[in-house]
Amino acid sequence: MAASNSFDMSRAWEEATALLRANRQVVAVVSGVFFFLPYLAVTMLVPDLGTIMGTQSVGGDPEAAMAAMEAAFLEYWWVFVLLAVVQGVGTLGLLAMLGRDGRPTLGEALTSGLAGLLPYLAANILVAFAIVLILAILVMILSLTGSQAIASLPIVLAFPVMIYVYVKISLLAPVIAVEDSRNPVAAVRRSWGLTKGNSFRLLLFYALLIVAFIVVSLVLTMIFGVLFALLGETAGLIGGAIVSSAINAVMMVVLLAAMAAAHRQLSGHATRASMPSVPSVTKGGSKGD
Repeated sequence: MAASNSFDMSRAWEEATALLRANRQVVAVVSGVFFFLPYLAVTMLVPDLGTIMGTQSVGGDPEAAMAAMEAAFLEYWWVFVLLAVVQGVGTLGLLAMLGRDGRPTLGEALTSGLAGLLPYLAANILVAFAIVLILAILVMILSLTGSQAIASLPIVLAFPVMIYVYVKISLLAPVIAVEDSRNPVAAVRRSWGLTKGNSFRLLLFYALLIVAFIVVSLVLTMIFGVLFALLGETAGLIGGAIVSSAINAVMMVVLLAAMAAAHRQLSGHATRASMPSVPSVTKGGSKGD
């Protein structure tokens, strides 16, 4: 059933920050293991991915940058698959800890994240495939008009359409992690229903968070870039990779907490963000009182 709740951005932000404060110890462990370290490893061990990972530029030439990105993806596709798997487990595990009632332990949350990984990846692949297929069909149909301008219209509209679709499925991961949905199609439909009537508010919410992180990232990168440059080229590369990885990890954690808060709000779940205790870090540890 579609959600009838109206999304409140201020309330969602307050709940997201409260969730992070209440679970800060476990959040730090998950963000370090599943977001910071994998990102840092890829950046340091595969230098050719610098253009994609944001540590290098290609002379300001868009075509050269695109060619470098395509070449890197073709050569290191397995790295991105491995990164998607690791971060997928971390994403679902963290959402399970933040969004579920009963305060699961870290081990229980990560086990649940591993169980939901295949449905999560399958759902994202299905959505991406559907977008590409629909756009390809529209291009073929409109090309029959003989007008190149009309035939290219779907390509022009592709970006806003993709933004809309991904806002609609932005609660896909919480649905899988928190509600234990294991059917990719059903999970997509559930997210679509939860976001009904709140797409613009959610888009604005996510956009504000992303813009804030971009600004902070630029400022920190500039400041630390100058400091690391004084220590030499090698120190600059290592320091830049560490800062970039740390910013990426923090951004991921905050976005996931925001998604967890949005899901709890739109699904009607009572928040437990104000609970002072945190889940146990050990798999076999106590869940608390």
